[in-house]
Amino acid sequence: MIRSCALDAMGRVVQEVSPTQIIAHLLGGEGALWADFQSPEPQEIALLTQVFKFHPLTIEDAVSRRYHHPKVDDLADHIFIITHEIDHDKFPHSLETEELALFLGRNYVVTVHWGASKSVDLVFEGCLRDGRSLSHGADFLAHRILDTVVDNYLPAVDLLEDRVRSLELAVLREPRRDVTPNVLEVQKQAFALKRMLTPETEVVRRLSRREFSVIQARTALYFRDVFDHLMRLSDFVQSIDDRADATLRLYLAALSNRVNDVVKVLSIVAAIFLPLNLVASIWGMTFVNLPLRDSPYGFAAIMGIMLVIMVVMLLVFRWRKWL
Repeated sequence: MIRSCALDAMGRVVQEVSPTQIIAHLLGGEGALWADFQSPEPQEIALLTQVFKFHPLTIEDAVSRRYHHPKVDDLADHIFIITHEIDHDKFPHSLETEELALFLGRNYVVTVHWGASKSVDLVFEGCLRDGRSLSHGADFLAHRILDTVVDNYLPAVDLLEDRVRSLELAVLREPRRDVTPNVLEVQKQAFALKRMLTPETEVVRRLSRREFSVIQARTALYFRDVFDHLMRLSDFVQSIDDRADATLRLYLAALSNRVNDVVKVLSIVAAIFLPLNLVASIWGMTFVNLPLRDSPYGFAAIMGIMLVIMVVMLLVFRWRKWL
């Protein structure tokens, strides 16, 4: 499916621009023309070659379903950008991304993606409402698209932060056995976000440094703002990973303390029964001349001795603050 929009001579937004009008705009139109290719068919992909004259290798990268790292390529009269946006329908069960390919020329923007793109839909609807993004030029329109892609990272980052906070509270209140797998899952998703944000940050950094002729000086400042946003997100994700690691260490420490408490109780029980076993073993011998052996109060006396030993040992343990 192809949808497009541009500004006419009166400054009004025009939809469904024909290939002939696209060619006329490419030759000297003012403002920005935007053609969005969603899950393009073969005949629609052919327009990228026949109308826009893009390089076959960039077209192959744009329409391929294989994974591509975020990047920006300079092709003289236009640049080719690959960025990634989070698939919020599958998050947080799995952190999957959808690729968005973007061609930026002097007066046009072409986006290619498979399936619906939340970021593209938001910007496209905004262009249809007022057209200001189109009137400010193609580079500003590209900035709007990339800025929206970055903004859509925030819900995923906020959700990870909420999960870490709930895990921290759970560990402080009552550590459970499911803490470890949950923390490891958060760390896995935080690592995936960092792996995605790092090349994204480098792409936007290059766009903000005016390396490319299709980006004007005034628009480079807007890309700088997107770069700062990405840097803050990267730092935030790193802090989430650090907090998850600290939560795991806290859980392991709490678990170790619990084990130590159990071992301490078992050790005290064993220490109390050790002298009792000694007393029982001595008076359980088969010698004839044992004290209290023939006394009718012998059993009660031995039990009394054991009780006194037990009480004395408990008092000693309490005095030493072992209990």
